[in-house]
Amino acid sequence: MTDGTELTADLVLTCAGEVPSVGWLAGTGLADRLGVGIDDACATTVPGVFAAGDVTYLRGDGTRPHRRAPFWSNAVAQGRAAAASALGLPAPGPPRDDYFWTEIAGLAVKVVGPVPLIGEPTSVQGSVADGHALLTWSHADGTSTVVAYGLRKPVAALRALAATTSPPSP
Repeated sequence: MTDGTELTADLVLTCAGEVPSVGWLAGTGLADRLGVGIDDACATTVPGVFAAGDVTYLRGDGTRPHRRAPFWSNAVAQGRAAAASALGLPAPGPPRDDYFWTEIAGLAVKVVGPVPLIGEPTSVQGSVADGHALLTWSHADGTSTVVAYGLRKPVAALRALAATTSPPSP
């Protein structure tokens, strides 16, 4: 930690991949077919056990569905939340960060906001046909998603645009 304090753990778990490898957790009550379910504090269904990373999914609560988002940005946010929760501290932020990016054959794609994307986007700049576009999707729950396709845009600018995009009219 920043003050030099070192923390120890009996087990530190990291996983990678789209299909969570949870077979080794059989019989523990920690995992199901989706992975290891966590709440907003990264607590599992087993008291005193917290989880973060690719193997997790955010459990639904009746107002939202179960949600897997195996992106490194979520793993970082969940790691922070899980560590704070394990120490009995308030979480420094939500256990999710709806951001990911990829680059294939020189084409950069950055996404800020919830997925999947349904419906047609609003074009803010450029066009997909031209190989570069800034697109937004407004979701019924008031959230927005911004996609930079073939454009090199700072994540902070994409987050700002996602925060100001209006939801669709009812």
